[in-house]
This record gives sequence, C-alpha cells and structure tokens, in this order.
Amino acid sequence: MKKLSVKIISMVLSLICFTFIFSGCEQIVDHKIEVTSLMSTGTTSGRGTYKTGYEVTLTATPKSEENNFLAWTKNGYIVSQKNPYTFTASKETEGKYIAIFNSPDLSLLQLTSVSFSVPIGTNDSAISEKIVTKFTDFSIQVGEYSDVLGNLASSSDVEPTPPILYNNQFDILPYVFYKDKDYYFTISLTIEYTDTLSNTTETKKFPTTIKVNFNQSAPSQNGNLYITQENGIYTVTRQNLTYDNNLIINETTPPVCVMTFSKLNLETIEE
Repeated sequence: MKKLSVKIISMVLSLICFTFIFSGCEQIVDHKIEVTSLMSTGTTSGRGTYKTGYEVTLTATPKSEENNFLAWTKNGYIVSQKNPYTFTASKETEGKYIAIFNSPDLSLLQLTSVSFSVPIGTNDSAISEKIVTKFTDFSIQVGEYSDVLGNLASSSDVEPTPPILYNNQFDILPYVFYKDKDYYFTISLTIEYTDTLSNTTETKKFPTTIKVNFNQSAPSQNGNLYITQENGIYTVTRQNLTYDNNLIINETTPPVCVMTFSKLNLETIEE
C-alpha cells in the first residue's frame, strides 16, 4: 500500500510539473488558408488546413505573360508582393488570400488623400469667440460591411492652420478598392475649441459613417454625398458631417470631409 501511495504521489507531481512547463505554450490548432485569384487571370496553390507554426507557401501562376503577378491581398489589404509568398500558420495569418494579376480590365483604386475642413465656430455673442485649436483622434476605418471595419488611416494630434483644414497628416495603409463594390467608411475626429477671451477649451466629436460606391452618379445619403470622376481620379465629398450634441457651437458651415482615390499602381508599392 505504501509503495502504491508513493507511486500515485509521484504521478501527481509529474503531472503538475508537465502542466507548469507547457501551460505558457501556444495551443496547436488548425488554421484554414483559402487562396484564389482576381478576375481568373491566373491560378493559385497553397490552399489547405495547417497546424499552428507550420510553414505556408502560396504560389501564383499567371495565365499568360501579360497577366504578370502583382500582389497578394487579405481582407482588402496588400500583404505581400512576393511570389511564392511564405509565412507561418497562426490565428493572425489564417483567412482568404487573393492573388492579383495584371490585366487590361483591371480597375482598382487606392485612397491618396483626405482633407477635413471645419468652420472657425465664432459665436454670436460679442464677448466670446471659439476657434478650432487642435484636431485629435482622427481615424478612417473601412469595410465591405458596416459592422466589419479595419483601420485605414489615422493620426493622433495635429495643429490646424488657416484655413482650418486637416489634410494628409497621417499614414494611409495600402488598401485595395474595387470600383463595383459598396464600402462603408467610418470617419472619427475630435476637435478642440478654445475661447480666445476666457482661454477655456471644449471638445466636440464628429463620428460619421458613409456608404460609397464609386460607380454611383447621383447624390446619396440625404443629398450630402457626392462622387465625381475626372481623369481617373475619384473625389468623394461628404457634406454636413454629423456630430455629438454635447456642445452648442454656432457654425455657419457644417464640417466637410473630402477623400480622393486614384488608380492603384501595384508595381510601385514596396514591401
């Protein structure tokens, strides 16, 4: 009986030691990798289910010399221009990868600039004047569904200069836009107003979600969204941006956001 008790205790201690050693390790699970090509201008390989930590290699083969490989995208973002493309299977890398090949019919866009203008915000009262002194927490998110958004561009803190305009003061991630799809953009911005007489500050948030299809010709969203195209440059103008009602500031002109998109030249994008 004594020997049996010692054996049981030994087994318990061994189990505890085993659990302690391996508790910090990443759990090995299956990760599904899907692979396809854009516009059927080439073929792809590498699709499958891979264990955590296993090496995944995606290969893109063009149908002809004219359909040279350009890039791999995942969730709309360019992830690599290498072919073959090798990475490690994990929760972060699982998903659907799309190979983009060159084609005369290829018509993709990228965001090239963003500007955000707001009024100075002068009050009617003669004893005080509120002016914009700072832009903070400016971000643009994008997705094909209004509730599935990924960060596209952002900046934390920018000092405004007359005219009150926020323009190109942030990094724009290489997101690929298809001209015939609907996209939802969520624009968020906090504006700091300062009373030049009392030297007090207040903030106001402008969260706005807009739906964009580059092929639309008529104004939408209550007539506040306009899309124009000239020489391959698309300009999206969203007027009368909505904002929170925590503050009462008399603006003569509601805030406006302008985004410009141009043809995506994948051959110039670096890793």
